[in-house]
Amino acid sequence: FVTDSRINLDLASLLYQSLVTLDGAWMPQEALAQSITADGTILTVTLREGALFSDGTAVTAADVVYSFGKAAKSAPYKALLAGITACRAEGGGTAVFSLRSADPHAGARLTFPIVKAPGKKAPAVPVGSGLYIYDAEAGALVSNPHAEGAASRGALQLYHIDNEDMLLHALASGHISYYFDTVSDGSLPRSVKASLSADML
Repeated sequence: FVTDSRINLDLASLLYQSLVTLDGAWMPQEALAQSITADGTILTVTLREGALFSDGTAVTAADVVYSFGKAAKSAPYKALLAGITACRAEGGGTAVFSLRSADPHAGARLTFPIVKAPGKKAPAVPVGSGLYIYDAEAGALVSNPHAEGAASRGALQLYHIDNEDMLLHALASGHISYYFDTVSDGSLPRSVKASLSADML
């Protein structure tokens, strides 16, 4: 919620699931949500049974309410969630969103990360339900033991990169194996590694 880096926002999806993800046609596909129903200006989300955070506790509607409150005030998600005025919990597994006006596409707005609402002492890194957990000591993302298929995934080593020169050096030296750039600023990065162009849909 506080990052201003596109790379870190993309990495966050490995640590934190959202209620929905968007498919290639920008249609919402349930992730932590089991179902979403719309009735006028009310959007009701039923959470997937058995969804767990990386610490083994259940994902609840109270966590959705907490996460929505953080996301709605954050730079990355504020505009996306502007059409939603409130979120409340109805029981442990149902979250109800109030909309400014009826919106048949409101479910597609629920892509913000769901984090565990902290107790009296908030952890340094919020607890999520994604495929990975951040291991600060190793500087890596390690497999979340409570995620499906956890045993088949290895660790992902993270590297701190301050600028584009460092990024290209890390690519050339083999510290990282893949780098994607939209070249939206008009400059083409030069590298000794192979590159290819892709159409942006």
